[in-house]
Amino acid sequence: MKKIWCIVLVGILGVVSLMSGCSSSAEENDSGALKVAFVSPVVDSEAAETYAQTLTQRDASITGVECTSITMGSSEKDPTGYMAATVQLTGLIASQEIDVIFFDIESAAADARNDTFYALSDLFTEEELAKMDGKTIDYAQVDEEGNEISERTATVGLNVSTEEDLTEFMNSDEIGIYIVGNAPHVDQAKALLLSYVTE
Repeated sequence: MKKIWCIVLVGILGVVSLMSGCSSSAEENDSGALKVAFVSPVVDSEAAETYAQTLTQRDASITGVECTSITMGSSEKDPTGYMAATVQLTGLIASQEIDVIFFDIESAAADARNDTFYALSDLFTEEELAKMDGKTIDYAQVDEEGNEISERTATVGLNVSTEEDLTEFMNSDEIGIYIVGNAPHVDQAKALLLSYVTE
């Protein structure tokens, strides 16, 4: 039974992978391009691609963007689809295919608790962090039963929910931007995140 489940999951994952890719760089495999993912319960992939094309305008260091959109779905209504999307995202992160994630804030909690993202204090100066005051994101840790406790994660994200284009095509009122802990293009990722507090 377990083997059949794995085969089904791999098949679904393949379909999701084919449907979720989008690229706004001149050459899709350009290793110098910033790798951005848009992840929420429902993502409009065409709108995500259009938005990704604008990111090169936010900082001169961003010369190209490769993007992926992942619709997570619901763990309650469609656990198989949710699991496939989770496996896809985990695989992309492990293979260093993502620098930055625009993430539905609630959905990002598990990854934050698993140390998937850089702590902002590890990347930015005190002056830069001061510009983010009131907009940063951290999460309550949870116990073995999933109940929130007083301990919190590091500050790992920046709330960009005021960006109406993002909230619209990601179908969420609360969107954050996070830098992945093994991001291959950290300097570009930092420049992108900072652009949301200096514009």
